[in-house]
Formats: sequence, structure tokens, C-alpha cells
Amino acid sequence: MHSLFASLLPFLAFTDQFAFCPCGSTTAALITILHTIINLLTTNPFVIVIAFDFSKVFDIVRHSMLLHKCCQLDIPDHIYNWLVEYFHGHVHCTRYHGQTSALRHISASIIQGSSIGLAAYVVTAAGLCFITPGNSLCK
Repeated sequence: MHSLFASLLPFLAFTDQFAFCPCGSTTAALITILHTIINLLTTNPFVIVIAFDFSKVFDIVRHSMLLHKCCQLDIPDHIYNWLVEYFHGHVHCTRYHGQTSALRHISASIIQGSSIGLAAYVVTAAGLCFITPGNSLCK
């Protein structure tokens, strides 16, 4: 899976993230983070570590941004058109105690358990990078 995504998307870097990698695990990510911090501390006595919790990240992926990045993929037009159709017209309603809310259109969120969910998130997050020299990023 790693080489598939790497060949499809030029800006999809696997050097700073652990999804779809042969040794991509939480343990590997923690070791990399600790190694990075130790290396930074050898040259600078002050290191700031900022950590983000992306546990709800699937809820905030905007369909328009995902499709914009997907149009840069080297995939056949009919696959891209299928993705556009798949994300078009998503609605949500809530049922509670026998009551059902009205349908609401949603323009963000990917279904985490779906077959396209993880790949859609990886494509969306591929552009996250640091902009200040000397900073590091582990996804």
C-alpha cells in the first residue's frame, strides 16, 4: 500500500508519518519522537514539544479539499468522478427515543470504517508540514 500512495501523489511524503508503512506503529512513532527530541536537546537547551490529538480528525475532513487533492492524483477520470459522486449529497440525521431529526447536508467528514476512509485521510493530511527551519514533524 505504501508504494501505491507514493506513486500516486507527489506531495505524499512517508518520511514523517507512520500509516501504510511496513513498520508503522504507535511504538515506532513514539521512538521517532523521542529520538527527535533527544537530538534537538543535544544542540539546543530549550525544546518545545507540541502534540495534537487527531482522534476526531475524520469528522473535519472537508470534501472539497479532499477532492481538490484527489484531482492531483494520477488516477483515471472515472475513478475521480466516482469519488466526486461518492462525496456529493451526504446527509445526516439523528434518531433518539423514537424521534428523528430533519436531514442535514454535510460537506465534511469521512466515514472512518469505510474502505476509502483511511486513504482519504492520508491524502488530505499529506500536505501538513512545518514551515520554520529547525522544526520537526512526526505524523
